[in-house]
Amino acid sequence: MATTNVNIHTEKITKDQEEIFNELEIPNDTTVAAIEEGRKIINDPSSPRYSSIEAFKKALDV
Repeated sequence: MATTNVNIHTEKITKDQEEIFNELEIPNDTTVAAIEEGRKIINDPSSPRYSSIEAFKKALDV
């Protein structure tokens, strides 16, 4: 997986809350597996596609 650096310029109040960014962790195995599954579904031409939330709900009988 390619990586990149991100630089963020913020106001002082936001900077003071940067501990939120420091708490981010590397995704666990479950999250990585879910991301990989999502990518496979997106790239599978036989996966169902929906043009609206209403069509998606109808397919789920919601």
